[in-house]
Amino acid sequence: MKKAADVLRKTISAYLAADMPVYAGFATLKITTAVFPLFMLIIALLNWLPGYSPRDFTNFLFSMIPDVPEVKALFTNVMSNLRSQSSGLLASVAALTSLWSSSAGVSSIQKGLGKLSPGGGSALKLKLVSVLFTLVLVVLIPALLLFNVLGDSLISLVRSATELFGLAAVTDQLVSLIRVTGVITAALSLLILLLIYTFLPGGRRSLRDQLPGAALTAVGWALFTWLFSTFMPIFWKSSIYGSLASLFLTLLWLEASINILFLGGALNAVLSERRTES
Repeated sequence: MKKAADVLRKTISAYLAADMPVYAGFATLKITTAVFPLFMLIIALLNWLPGYSPRDFTNFLFSMIPDVPEVKALFTNVMSNLRSQSSGLLASVAALTSLWSSSAGVSSIQKGLGKLSPGGGSALKLKLVSVLFTLVLVVLIPALLLFNVLGDSLISLVRSATELFGLAAVTDQLVSLIRVTGVITAALSLLILLLIYTFLPGGRRSLRDQLPGAALTAVGWALFTWLFSTFMPIFWKSSIYGSLASLFLTLLWLEASINILFLGGALNAVLSERRTES
């Protein structure tokens, strides 16, 4: 307990000493402007896949954002407005400029994590890394939606494979796992966090050493989003901000989520320092 308390104290100290709340505010602003071209790229990619629509992407976002009517209404309006603008985007030069613009949000995260865990490389190299991470997000999200839609086909494949290899006893467990899309989303989120902490700031790090911060962030996001969804509708008085209530609540949730991400980065930095000292 004493060791855990010491790690917690040093993590908070490192988080505050690196001015992470300031970087979180900067990242919130950048992500707010970058999310529009990012969503346009994802919608354009979905339009190329048969049987998909922006509604599938909207439902996917609803599973990750707080269950607050004002927040969901804002995302619904954004998706509705971007739907027509994304038509034919991938077939044009605008796709490249949209990818570069949407990477600004990832770059803002990169700057904050780089303050906690300095990496290396030129500014151009770091920018290219942020563009690559943005491209990974653009591809991973439709891939996850594709997995969900092909779930029935995958279940049939699993049943056939387990019967072929004499593993019928675990068939039900595997089928249940496939049908629980929340488990898949959580695993994918943890993987993305591991990649972010390991490679995004530049330099070399062990993937395993970044697991504590990634786990803290994943749990922290889930817990905070649940608390936000549960208590915000009770205490929130939307009349204070009127029509801006949805925007204010979304920015509040986003900034808190980024702070949790940076707190996980601070934990990894503290644990790395302890390993070096020992």
